[in-house]
Amino acid sequence: MSLRPALLDEMGVEAALRWHAQRQSARYSVPVEVDAALAGVVPRPDWSGNVYRIVQEALRNALQHGQPQQVWIRLWQESGQVVLSVRDDGRGIPLTRERRPDSSGIGLMSMRERVELLGGSFELKAVEPTGTEVRGRWPLAQVQASVQEESKA
Repeated sequence: MSLRPALLDEMGVEAALRWHAQRQSARYSVPVEVDAALAGVVPRPDWSGNVYRIVQEALRNALQHGQPQQVWIRLWQESGQVVLSVRDDGRGIPLTRERRPDSSGIGLMSMRERVELLGGSFELKAVEPTGTEVRGRWPLAQVQASVQEESKA
């Protein structure tokens, strides 16, 4: 049994993110907008799987704890990097929560660890006037599949 959703292998990370967002939007009755465009980039399978899990956790946090009216998921390239953003217009998060040793910050720590494991940088910030944004940023070379990985796909 694989921990990777089959949809990642069948349709790619962009389609998998859209599918997940649609399901969660229907479940919580909150619009979730996805703008995912990695034209010309074939991500490594491990990167795609981890990014999918990061989005799952960030979206779950926003919908369960943030009381948002809207959530935005963006995945794009800029300046030789790939950037992931999950942002909501909810009540926000105390930025000290991520550093707390109790279990309330496990999801945030897990997202940070996944981003950093893949060679990226993680950012959690309050959004004005309300809301929270989780952002991961990776050098394109850390995301792009090798020729051997592309031929297996």
